[in-house]
Amino acid sequence: MVILVSALLLALLVSLTIRVYRKNWNKNLTLSIAFASDAVFEGDQGELCETVANRKLLPLWWSDIRFELSDFIRFDDEGMGGRLYKKNTVSAFSYEMVKKTFAFTAAKRGYYTISGAELLTGDLFFRYKFIRRFPVSTGLYVYPDIRGVRRFSVDFRKIVGEAVVRRHMIEDPFEFRGIRDYSPFDSLRAVNWNATAKTGEIKVNEYSCTSSQEVLLLLDFDGYNDWDRQEIKEDVIRIAAYLAQKLIDNGIPVGLACNAGDSVTREEPSLPCESGSNQSLRIFRQLARLDTDLVTRPFTEVIDSSVGSARGPHCIFISWYAKEDLQLKLAALGLSGHSLQWIFVKGRDSEAPPPRANLTVCEADY
Repeated sequence: MVILVSALLLALLVSLTIRVYRKNWNKNLTLSIAFASDAVFEGDQGELCETVANRKLLPLWWSDIRFELSDFIRFDDEGMGGRLYKKNTVSAFSYEMVKKTFAFTAAKRGYYTISGAELLTGDLFFRYKFIRRFPVSTGLYVYPDIRGVRRFSVDFRKIVGEAVVRRHMIEDPFEFRGIRDYSPFDSLRAVNWNATAKTGEIKVNEYSCTSSQEVLLLLDFDGYNDWDRQEIKEDVIRIAAYLAQKLIDNGIPVGLACNAGDSVTREEPSLPCESGSNQSLRIFRQLARLDTDLVTRPFTEVIDSSVGSARGPHCIFISWYAKEDLQLKLAALGLSGHSLQWIFVKGRDSEAPPPRANLTVCEADY
């Protein structure tokens, strides 16, 4: 009889414990997940912080925390789970806050988010499992690896230096300084025909220099076919990031245009020429969010809508595409007096465009 009563009391206690736990396990329980920093560079390490706070007497015996995150964020702790589904186990006793930090490596440029997490637990006797979804909103920008441009046998500092020098050599058409004799390097548009007629010798107008030169980076993601190497597209972005940073460091306003969509808004980005650290941040974030497979329109159309008059910004075109339509477009811009440079990333099996004065070829090893 005593054994029977004891068994009934134990069963009643277990049932009561389970009922209390089912009713109260998720009260005053919070879960937060956030990246320690909102941005890292491609190939660098970062940290993900996870915090569970149990603000009640009833303990959280065990729980599995699960969330989805891209495989390009690679955790050093193998216990974090599979390819896209990350999982770890935590316990939080009475009035306890548990913090965990997980190191990871950002393997690829991009913008990565965690939009929610699930906490799965069970009662003390493992008879029932409970689940609760927590809202999470955290994102990580992985910037292009600007160190990656070092493997090209190209002196990008020279390209930056030419833009810096040009900044102080561009003549301002509204600051007339005088008339001088014609030289072979002068444009026919600078000829002063009245002075030429009076003197019988060709005379040209001379203007003061301006220091307001801007640089517009134009990235071309047109391709030859669906099997274009992804790495060559990434190098176009890395070169753009490197040049943007160096030019802005030298006080030159930089803008950005391209024909690849934003991975978040799906729209084609277009940043006006500005300078300063905030512009660097805007450009790097935009480059991180580019979806190179989302080509919005032919690059020649981007050129038509982005490049204005010959007195506009100095244009630096970066592409791995060199078909005749682009070559003709850039040649026409040069003939019309536009200041431009073309940086071409050449794959092992691709063919570079014919040599020209403003062309730089970056030989890739793939």
